[in-house]
Amino acid sequence: MTKKLSSFVFEGHSGATKTPTIGKVEQILRDKGIKVTTCAPFALADDHLKKQEGKKTGLYDLWAEGDKQIERAQKIIYMHVLEAEWRVMQVILESEEGVVLLDREWLTVVRGVEEAKFSSEEKRNNALRVWQTNIKPTFIFRTRPEITAQRPKYDQTLPWKGSINVMQNDFDKRDKLVEQNKKAILETYQIEQANVDLEPIVDDIIHKILNNIR
Repeated sequence: MTKKLSSFVFEGHSGATKTPTIGKVEQILRDKGIKVTTCAPFALADDHLKKQEGKKTGLYDLWAEGDKQIERAQKIIYMHVLEAEWRVMQVILESEEGVVLLDREWLTVVRGVEEAKFSSEEKRNNALRVWQTNIKPTFIFRTRPEITAQRPKYDQTLPWKGSINVMQNDFDKRDKLVEQNKKAILETYQIEQANVDLEPIVDDIIHKILNNIR
């Protein structure tokens, strides 16, 4: 048998309970003997720009700086995704399974590319194609704008900051992308409150991951 690697994406705004859910899912998969690693490619790419290149603004500001900078941002994000997958491939043996859990990936990139400044629509479509041709199985964490804005983890520096109407517009566009790519969506979880019981969500995710890798 050959090594089997599966990657899963967790998408949702800041404070939508993605990170604690990923942590619980990771531990359960490890307990089942599955090699697993987690990766937050946006956070890593942002850290890369701020610390290694001395940029003060970080990743999201590259979306507004034109074609070449957008291409750079995508490459940095994709680099961290590939590194996470390679880390798992290095440790799994034949007949074993490896899982990478990604804290935001294709959906957040596509939204950024949609709003970014391009010199032509052809270049925008080329940038979109990089991510839309290889969409990984995805779990969506959906929280209404008015709830997200009240969360301590909500980052006011992100592109969707602003009034409830601005945030709602971003949510609506994300929902449209989810609908357009619904074959890749394993489940959408509606998070209505801060102290949500994660156990049934985690159990469902574990069940769906195991069904996808076996």
